[in-house]
Amino acid sequence: AVRIRCDELELATLKSSGGGVLTLVGVDFQYLRLFTNQVKPFRRPFQVFGDWVFTSQDIMESLLLRRLSKSLVNTILTRLLIIQKGKSEAQVD
Repeated sequence: AVRIRCDELELATLKSSGGGVLTLVGVDFQYLRLFTNQVKPFRRPFQVFGDWVFTSQDIMESLLLRRLSKSLVNTILTRLLIIQKGKSEAQVD
């Protein structure tokens, strides 16, 4: 596995002021192939795991995290409504 540690991460849609660790598992990396566009440097698929520390400011400013939070809340509320609707219909019968 390849492990990368950093004090801070900043991408276009995501920022982590608290830093973190990125772990790549199952990487079959071809270093020399990085210098050419004709051959991909990775031979096969691999897994990526991350452990990041976000501050409240990071969360408020991150478009990615806001969209993810909104989607999660919508999914939870939708499922709760479906469950409640199912219970109501069961009681009517």
